[in-house]
Amino acid sequence: GKIMGGGYPLAALLGRADILSVYDRGASDPETYVNQIGTLNGNPIACAAGLATLAVLREEGTYKKINRAGAAIRGALVDICQENGVAVQNCGEDAIFDVYFSEQPVSNYRDTLAADSGMMSRFNAGLLERGILKGAQKYYPSAVHTDEDIEKTIQAMREVVPLVRV
Repeated sequence: GKIMGGGYPLAALLGRADILSVYDRGASDPETYVNQIGTLNGNPIACAAGLATLAVLREEGTYKKINRAGAAIRGALVDICQENGVAVQNCGEDAIFDVYFSEQPVSNYRDTLAADSGMMSRFNAGLLERGILKGAQKYYPSAVHTDEDIEKTIQAMREVVPLVRV
């Protein structure tokens, strides 16, 4: 996926050696060898980006910073919604989460479909108007988000949440 490759197309196939040995010409006989080819196999740029991503993720405190950013944004949004009487359901973990404008708990895909998609569209558009780009689904806080970024996001949410109802 793009995350593994730092934004570049990269994937990994992992498993037990006794199962994956069929892909190793030296470890399997010609009858069981499987030639696995692909357009992007061995892409040196994607591999370099993947290694650079791993180096950043191994730095002390990276995951703590990501989780702290997510917890701050997530918690603030729930509080802001409650203060404004907007029903919201919070799903996921601090490092990757989403919210749904719904009175009902969200625990499966069908529940997400029952959430107010119009409210979500207005919410996302309001954030974008204030310089916060959020995809249609999920929040992905990252290690490069600064305290200022987090506060700007929360301030935009304070401004937008009261406006999401029609």
